[in-house]
Amino acid sequence: MFLILALCIFIAVFYCIITEKIPTPWATMLGGLTMSLLGIISQEKVLEAISERLEILLLLIGMMIIVLLISETGVFQWFAIKVAQLVHGEPFRLIILLAIITAACSAFLDNVTTILLMAPVSILLAKQLQLDPFPFVITEVMSANIGGLATLIGDPTQLIIGAEGHLNFNQFLMNTAPVSILSMLSLLTTTYLFYGRKMKVSNELKARIMELDSSRTLKEPSLLKLAGVIFSLVILGFILNNFINKGLAVISLSGAFYLVVLAKRKPKEILENLEWETLFFFMG
Repeated sequence: MFLILALCIFIAVFYCIITEKIPTPWATMLGGLTMSLLGIISQEKVLEAISERLEILLLLIGMMIIVLLISETGVFQWFAIKVAQLVHGEPFRLIILLAIITAACSAFLDNVTTILLMAPVSILLAKQLQLDPFPFVITEVMSANIGGLATLIGDPTQLIIGAEGHLNFNQFLMNTAPVSILSMLSLLTTTYLFYGRKMKVSNELKARIMELDSSRTLKEPSLLKLAGVIFSLVILGFILNNFINKGLAVISLSGAFYLVVLAKRKPKEILENLEWETLFFFMG
């Protein structure tokens, strides 16, 4: 009986998520609470599940704070324009490099944040070249998903997989990075077959790209330097966690705390901009 009830609740939650009848976080939370109220899952099991996932949630919060402050600097937009100028506005080479950058960023940032940062500037570059932005954006979306698979922190679902499989940062990387690289090569080959020979632009349009001032996208250089150093130390901490044995959540939250304090940000400002929907979804 309980099994049938649990299955019905599970299907109902998925129905709500797919149809967007109610927000996804509330669907998962309501599903979990309903199972607890009906006695399908005991309160002890609920508390045990939350405690087991606590490190994942704290790790997510820490990384969200760091990424939030990095995104304020405009460094991703600056880098995208520099890449466009590096290839002298050659459209296919530009798509390839933007895709690689997107995948690399998604290995350490969540996919949605990466796309929100990369897509607007890619659309701008495509319009400067008088090209359809669709090939740029769709390639980046797929690259973000592929890059997110490469590391333990690339996507929230990776954290759950790593926790269930008892995999540390390096073990996860060794198992998933090769698959991500092969998938990326496949994507780039497919992109060439679909768009590589069709993208031709005049030298005049390429010159427009070279005239863009990338420095205008950079904001708060001091924050950029500080965030860059702390983010690098956090990633180094993840890699060396086998030796220092502090836990990924502690490393992530420590980096976030020092960054917020040194950047002189108000806690209220940070908390208002966290992705609470994502956190509540995984709690559910």
